[in-house]
Amino acid sequence: MPKLKNRVPKYSRHKASGQAVVTIAGKDIYLGRYGSAASRREYDRLIGEWLQRDRRPVCETPAGTTIVEVVAAYWRYVLKTYDAKTQDLIRRALRFVKRLYGDTLAADFGPLALKSVRQKILDDEANYARSYVNQHVARIKRCFKWAAAEELVPPSVPQALAMVAGLRKGKTTARENAPVLPVDDAIVDQTLAKLPQVVADMVRLQRYTGMRPAEACQVRPCDIDRSNDDVWVYTPATHKTEYRDRQREVYVGPQAQGILLRYLARDAKVTCSPILGSPKMRKIT
Repeated sequence: MPKLKNRVPKYSRHKASGQAVVTIAGKDIYLGRYGSAASRREYDRLIGEWLQRDRRPVCETPAGTTIVEVVAAYWRYVLKTYDAKTQDLIRRALRFVKRLYGDTLAADFGPLALKSVRQKILDDEANYARSYVNQHVARIKRCFKWAAAEELVPPSVPQALAMVAGLRKGKTTARENAPVLPVDDAIVDQTLAKLPQVVADMVRLQRYTGMRPAEACQVRPCDIDRSNDDVWVYTPATHKTEYRDRQREVYVGPQAQGILLRYLARDAKVTCSPILGSPKMRKIT
C-alpha cells in the first residue's frame, strides 16, 4: 500500500525515556509522561497548530524566513480563498516583491523596501493609475500581515509596513483615473432597442432598482417579498458584500414589478430557480 503522506502524527511512547512523543516533519517532540493528561493536552496543542499551519513544519525562527518562502506560503492560501480575478491581481503585486527581494529575509523587509517596490511598479508599469498602484501596495501589506498571523514573520514587519502611506494626488508621477460617469439615458435607450427581450428587461430592472448584474441574473420568486403591494423587497441569495455579514435588500417599485410579473407568471411551481438569468445570460451581461 502507498505510504500516507498527510496523515496526522500519532501520540506515541518513547521506550527509552517513557515519555510521550510526537514526530512532526521528522522531528521528535517530547510531551511529558506518557498517558498523562498534560501530555495529551500538549499533543492536542501541537497538532492543532500544525493543522492551522496547513501541515507545514514548525518555523522555529521567523527571522530566518525568506521572502520567497513567505510568498509561496501565502500563494497557497490565496488559491484556496480568492476567486481567479483576485488571484491574478495578487500575483501581479507579489511578483515585484519577488523580483527585488526574493532571497531577502522577510524580517528585513521594511518600509524603505516597500517604497522601493512601489517605485519599481511605477517604473515598469507607467500606465498604472495612482489608485491601482496603491491597491498593489495594499495587497503586499496584506501578504505580510497574513504571514505574521501564521508566525512566518515577526509582528513588527506588518506593523512597520503599515506606516507607508499611499501615493497622494498631485504628489506623484502616476496618472489619475478619469472619473466614471453614468451612461447617458439616450445611449441606454438606443441600446435597449438592439437587445434580446430578456436581456433588455434585465437592463431595465437594473435601471429601476440599482441591482447589480449578478443580482438581476439570480432573481428567484422565493427571494422576493411581495407582501407590500407598493414596494416589493428582493433579498439576493448571494451578493458581493456578504462576506462582511451584510444583508442586501433591493426595493422593487411599480415599474420594476411590471417587468418581473411577466416572468413570475410563467411557472408558479418553480419558486427557487432564476426567472431571468441563466449561465448563458450571465455571460451576456
